[in-house]
Amino acid sequence: ATPAPTLSPEDATLSMIQTGSKSVDIAYGSELTLASLGLDTSGRFEYEYDESIFFETCNELGTFNTVVEVKDTTTNTKSTINFTVNVKDMTKPTLKGVKKVIKIVGGKNVVARIKKGVSATDNVDGKIAKSRIKVSGYKAKKYGKVQKVTFTVKDKAGNITKKTVKLKITNPVKKLSKYMYTKSVVNVRKTSSAKGKKLGTLKFGTKVKVIGQDRNTG
Repeated sequence: ATPAPTLSPEDATLSMIQTGSKSVDIAYGSELTLASLGLDTSGRFEYEYDESIFFETCNELGTFNTVVEVKDTTTNTKSTINFTVNVKDMTKPTLKGVKKVIKIVGGKNVVARIKKGVSATDNVDGKIAKSRIKVSGYKAKKYGKVQKVTFTVKDKAGNITKKTVKLKITNPVKKLSKYMYTKSVVNVRKTSSAKGKKLGTLKFGTKVKVIGQDRNTG
């Protein structure tokens, strides 16, 4: 078998030119340049192109076509490349307000409180809805220990940004051991909320042993 010939970088570029067409992805917001199309700008080649679009910012998503005339100054040959340029959103969204260490009291709405103050923006989509910011890796009832949680946000183009931080959740019940007296008739409920199921009442002046206090409600 005859071994395949080895091409120098210049010959490889010339081989690419001889194909006559090429599809190239360009990042939204970047400039359309000869280099961004993968063309050799070292000086061997001379180019003719549409000056109205080259070295301008690609600020519209989508696809367009452009033609570049190429002259190889070494061989004095000319070719034409028909470029299909795909302008795509390649930039990851930005997460703001994510603390390196988050401390919260356990209980209800853990995720909402973990995400408090956190927002996301994108160069194309603009402000990203908070519902699209996901939090994973936490255990809601893992009290008093440091755990790691990851914030993830994805823009409409599918670009993803992730940030992993430390989280510490405090037990919502503060332990107590003391006696208190009711200053009026008091409803006894199943949970530490005025909406909790009513179990009964305590009369005025009743002595009550208190074993804990809800850190969220007091």
